[in-house]
Amino acid sequence: MLKVKIGNTDKFDIEAYQYNAEIMGEVNLSCDVYLNVVLDYFDLDMYVNINGENLYLSSFEPTGVKNTDNIYPKYSLVFESKRVELKRKYFRDLTSETGIDWGTEYAFYGNIADFATRFQKNLTKYFLNNEWSIEVYGNHSQDVSVLFEASNLYLFDALKQMSETWDKEWKIVSSGATNVIQVG
Repeated sequence: MLKVKIGNTDKFDIEAYQYNAEIMGEVNLSCDVYLNVVLDYFDLDMYVNINGENLYLSSFEPTGVKNTDNIYPKYSLVFESKRVELKRKYFRDLTSETGIDWGTEYAFYGNIADFATRFQKNLTKYFLNNEWSIEVYGNHSQDVSVLFEASNLYLFDALKQMSETWDKEWKIVSSGATNVIQVG
């Protein structure tokens, strides 16, 4: 059973659900719930936590259907990972402390730590209130420097390319409203 929450407040329970997750890919959860609520009860800040990641309600006006199975309407809900936000923002060449943006087509020679530094600058540029961060785990002093080429990559695609380039897996862990991309 999963708890649907807003902040730290439990709103209702989900007993049966369909969880779809790809390693380093798409993640969502769908379910049907029977609730005696008005439509404006739903809020985009509602979430479930599964495998350490918060999945948020994707529609604040889910369809409520009345039928003979239950006295309450059935609502079909879909919860999605915030990682979809990474599919809408380009991985830009932000290298200087002055904030100069050199565009979306570039290459750099570096290791996984160099990639993480560039990636964090992009997260800081795009997302306020430390909504996102990236952390590299383990000792990477022996990691090989390689040429990383970015040609109009979105942040999500840059993570996939990073995984292939340095053979590192990543996952997202949610802590409150903060999403941490853990690499290692």
